[in-house]
Parts: sequence; structure tokens; C-alpha cells
Amino acid sequence: MKKSKSPFFWLNDIKVRDKLFLLYILCVLIPIVFTNIVFCYRIMVNTREQQIQNITLDLRKIQSEFRKIINESIILSHTIYTDRSLNELLEATYLNSKDYFNSYINYLKNMRGRYIYSYQNIHEINIYTNNPSVFNSAGCLKLTKDVIENCWYQKLQITPNQILLHSYISEDYSGTRQIFSIIRKLDYYSNKNQYEKILKIDLQFSAIAQIFEDRSLDGQLLLVDDSNRIIYDSNNRYMSYTSHEFSFFDESNYNRKDVIIKEQFQNMDILNGWKVVGIFSEKAIMNLFKESIYFVIILAFINLSFATFIIYLISKSFYLRIRMLSQHMIGISNENFELIDEDAGQDEIGQLFRDFNRMSKRIKGLIQDVYQADIQRKNLELERQQAQLNSLQSQINPHFLFNTLETIRMRSIVKGETETAEIIKYLSKTFRRALSWDNDMITVKEEVEFAENFLKIQQYRFDKKINYIISMDQDAANCRIPKMSIQPLIENASIHGIEKIRGDGTIKLDINVSNNLLNITVKDNGIGIPEKKLAHIKDTLKNKEKVSKHVGIANVYWRLHLYYGSDFKFSIESQENVGTEVSFSIPIIKDPVH
Repeated sequence: MKKSKSPFFWLNDIKVRDKLFLLYILCVLIPIVFTNIVFCYRIMVNTREQQIQNITLDLRKIQSEFRKIINESIILSHTIYTDRSLNELLEATYLNSKDYFNSYINYLKNMRGRYIYSYQNIHEINIYTNNPSVFNSAGCLKLTKDVIENCWYQKLQITPNQILLHSYISEDYSGTRQIFSIIRKLDYYSNKNQYEKILKIDLQFSAIAQIFEDRSLDGQLLLVDDSNRIIYDSNNRYMSYTSHEFSFFDESNYNRKDVIIKEQFQNMDILNGWKVVGIFSEKAIMNLFKESIYFVIILAFINLSFATFIIYLISKSFYLRIRMLSQHMIGISNENFELIDEDAGQDEIGQLFRDFNRMSKRIKGLIQDVYQADIQRKNLELERQQAQLNSLQSQINPHFLFNTLETIRMRSIVKGETETAEIIKYLSKTFRRALSWDNDMITVKEEVEFAENFLKIQQYRFDKKINYIISMDQDAANCRIPKMSIQPLIENASIHGIEKIRGDGTIKLDINVSNNLLNITVKDNGIGIPEKKLAHIKDTLKNKEKVSKHVGIANVYWRLHLYYGSDFKFSIESQENVGTEVSFSIPIIKDPVH
């Protein structure tokens, strides 16, 4: 039976954040604001003189905050002004753009970024110089004719203390905007002042505007500079961006009933002549501020702050964790299985966090297992294809070769040369097996047979100089191992060990089974491996670095690594003029009984 929809089902389509905000607006903000408006309307009493004092106090606070921003910027400008490294960078002669940008990136770019990041009221820091070897870059610009013709540059030249606070209208790619800047010459080091250098720090005009906008004064607020230009107008009445000009402050433009309060900046040369002006109508002062309004405002603020704080904490507990969970869920869809390491708490959302972490670990583990298995399979297939390719490259009409060897063997038998016929038989088997790569995995018995054929051929070649002993457990015969796992070690012992000694030598092959492992050891009493070369081979294998494909030991090691990963053991020990022992242990894989 289909359930009927709730009359408020539309709420399910609103985001959690918006629901919490709506709850705050409807249940907290609107009731508190409405209640206090009613109280304010009933209890307002005229207190004109008190309100003027309050207005004056607010204007002084505006002054104080504005002075704080300017002081902060002046301190920064002085830091840059006395920066020896910066002065040397700007005075240096660069041969090309690479030399300049190396110095720029190493010092100026980092310095500029650090200051802009550290001073939140700074919008831009630029240095202008007429050094011809300096290239235009972020923060360092050429002192061109257009720059020299700017009003701020002209005014700086006639400023006595060579530090200027100036505002002007600029038009660039982002549109027309007002610039508020601290400008000064960088001539602190008189002995290293070959080029003209000017520092220009642009302030965040929004930060200056915010000082005025934060004041709940029912009137017009102006910031007037030393030329009597209106730099900021809270009502935008005298701002004329389209003409790129500022209006001038004139008290005669206002109504006689307007109350004009001016607060001059004191004890600061750069702000000498600047002032903050407040213009309020008599009616606004009489009606807006009342004797008991502070009590109502404070009470409303307390109520609103407490309610806002509690709702903020609760909503933050919900919203931030839900958003974090949502972001991690999106990450999983992009194969990013990063776990949530936050303290999730003990509520239902916390339980979701823990369930998500468990799910992410499991999915990541499953994917890694599949990927690793697939990669290992592909590597084995590539090795096999490479071996087949090498085999194909070495074939010269194999049927012709086998038939020829068989003909020679039969004629040797007819002539009674049985030893030669036997060796040809072994050689034919060896060629046939080397050229065939039907299976990657063969039995130990087959691999040993191949190695023994090689040893018999070597005995024939060197007239019994090479002797061999093969010891193999019966349980090991049907175990399966990767093809060419033993023969390269036998060949290595024969060619690089026994053949290089004067007397006879012996190669011992020992194969046994213990602790569910197949253990294989090839030992010879040949010339051995020099200590440095042995150390190099061990280090190469330890660091899993591939060496030349002609090194038999490394080839065997890498074939075992491809098949068994980290589930095998491999060791090589040798002493010069004594002999070499190579051994490895691998998991047992039984050949099925036919």
C-alpha cells in the first residue's frame, strides 16, 4: 500500500544547511527582531545631546580603526623600505630574463606573497623601477612614462617626507574601481641608489569601506583627504567614477538643519588634513535614538547572541559532518578511498562515519587485490611472450636442425660411436625444450631432466672435468615450479664457476621438501665470485633493480618474484676460489596426478 505524502514533503527537497538557516530565521531572528521593534517604538525618548556624543564617539572609533589600517600599512612599507636584499635585487643588472626571474622567484615573489597573506587589509604590493634589466612581473613593474604621468607619482615628488597616502580612480580589465594606496620612494640605502624605485601598497578599499558600514549611524559618513576631496561617501552621493574625478566637500551644500560633525586626524603626518565627517538630519537625531533603546538593544543582542550561538553549535554539528561525509562519498566515486579521521562522535552521524570507513577500507582492499592480481598476470604474460620472442629469434629452421641431429646420431650408432650418439640425443632434447614454451609451470622432475641433459653435454665437452651430484626427495618430483628456474643456475655454476678452474669440479643439486616449502640449492666448488661483485649482486636483488638479461641469477630471481611476490626466499653465498651456493625456497604447488 502506497503511503500518502506528508503535507510538508517539500521540506525533504531543501538542503540541510538551508533548513537550519530557515529554522533560525523563522524561530529566532524574526521573533526577536519583531519583539524589539515593538518595544523600541513604545519607549523612545529624545536625547539629542547624548546621541551627538555617541555619534562623535563612533566617528572617533572610525578614525581609530582607519588609523590602525594606515599604521599597519606604514609599518609594512618601512619594512620593505629598509630591506637590504630587496634593494640589491632591484639595483642588480641582469643579463637575461632567466637570471632576473630566478632572483624574482627566490626572493621578491615569496616576500610579496608572504606580506599579502600576512596583512589582510593589503590588496596589492607593487614596486616600480627604471632599472632597464628588470622585467615586468607580478609585484615588480617598470617605471614607464604612463606611470610617471599618474597623479600619485606627480604628487609624491612634491611630498616633503616622501611618503604619501593617496586615493584615485582607476580603470582596468575588471572595470572602474577606486584605489587607496600608501606610496613612498625606496631610497633608504643612499650608496646603492642607482635607479629610482617606488613602493606602492594598495589597500583593500572594501576594508576601509567596512569601517564606515559597520557603524549603525543614521546619517551620511564622509572620509575627506587633505585636498578636501571626498574619498569615501556612505551614501555614494559625491562619488563620480564615470568622470574619474572626486567631488569636494562643501558645507554649504547641506541643509541648515543638518548636524555636521567633523573629526580631524591628529598626531600623524601622513593623515595631516584628513578628517571624518558625519552629516545627520535633526529629525533623525531626534527620532532614531531614544533613552531606553540601549536597554532594548542589549537585551535583544543577548537573546539573539545566545540563541544564535546554541543554534550555530547544533547546526555545525550536523552540517559539517554531513558535508564531510558527502565529500568523501564523492571521493569514492572518483576512486579516492581516503578515510575520515575526524572524531565523529557517538550519534547516528558518527556511526555513519565509522561504517563509511569500514566500507572504504573493504572496497579499497578488494580493488587492490584485483589490480595486483591483474598486474601480476599481465607481467607473467609479458615475460612469457618475451621468452617466446627470444626463442623465435633464435630459431633457424628447427625441424631442419632436429632432423640433421637425428641423422648424425643414427650414423654414429651405425658406426658404433655410442657416446657421440648419446650426446647428440641430449643436445637435441635441449634444443627442442629451449625452443618450446607451451607451459610456464612444469614439474621439478622435468626441470631437473633438462638441467641434467645440460650437465651431460658439458661433461662430454670438457672430458669429465665437470662432475655433478643430484639429490631429490621423492615428494619434490611432482611439485610445479616456473620453467627455467634451475637450469640457468646450473649453467651459471658450470660456465662461470667450474670451467674457470684448472682441476675437476663438482656441481651439487639438492632438492627437498620441508615446512610446506620446496627448497632448491645449487652448489659448486668453482672459482667463486669476488666480494665486491657479490655485494653488488645482492644489493641489486635487494633493491629490486633489474640487471642485464644475460645474468642467470638475476633472471631466476625475477621470474620467482613475478610468480610468488614476497612469498619466496632467495640467497646467494660465495667465496673466491672456494665456490658458490645459490638457494631458494618457494611454496609447494603439486602437479595433478593423471
